[in-house]
Amino acid sequence: MDNEQYLTEVREALENDPKRIGDVWRLTNKGKSATEIAEELNVSTNNFVYGYQKFIQAIEEGNLPKSPTIARDCGAALRGFINRGREHLSNETIQILDERAKECDRLATDLQALEEEDEKVEKETNQAEKSGIAGIYVYTYPHYYRHPVVPETDDTDARTYLKIGISKRDASERVIQQTTGMPEPPMLLQIWVVENDSDMRKIEEKIHDHLRTVGHGGYHSKRREWFLTNEQSVASTAKLLGLKLHYERPLEAD
Repeated sequence: MDNEQYLTEVREALENDPKRIGDVWRLTNKGKSATEIAEELNVSTNNFVYGYQKFIQAIEEGNLPKSPTIARDCGAALRGFINRGREHLSNETIQILDERAKECDRLATDLQALEEEDEKVEKETNQAEKSGIAGIYVYTYPHYYRHPVVPETDDTDARTYLKIGISKRDASERVIQQTTGMPEPPMLLQIWVVENDSDMRKIEEKIHDHLRTVGHGGYHSKRREWFLTNEQSVASTAKLLGLKLHYERPLEAD
């Protein structure tokens, strides 16, 4: 299939896509930065934008993510794009997109890539914890992250178990301990801090209360710091309370 025809079709579909991937594509084409796009779409962190830009690269250029976790999300994004854009897409274009989605599925289950990603996650988490800064720490485990309990849809973000709690300056005061029986190291997603002497315990309670109020509470009464939620919801709650983002787990480099 002629590449120019392919690009014309997918860009028309992106231009008319009513979901987030269409929003990010249109704003990126207007020259907006990731920060500006996040502000305009009322999301709290840039990772949201970077993730959708990777999905757009997969659609336009066939540049698929190397990370198994992002590849899984990319495959789902490609299928959603196909379903919404059928009136703009020829059978040949749909076949190309479907083949890319299948390749994303393969990448998402590549055992060597998964092992390498786990090693990278452990290194990133250990490095971030070395800052020793007091704040609200958001953790999960790679298995939870890769297999959301509540899958993503066109209108809602995926949700999985995240542990949200206080970590003190002493590095030994870790929010999540490796005594849960999980056969993998934890994954640090975010660190939120305050710039004044606010009582961190009260802030932690406010975050927990808000997440429970919006239906993102965990199902285990004995695991009070675990919530069935996502990074976007935690970030939105933290920003409402005046917290500043100190650390966010980086997405893979291009």
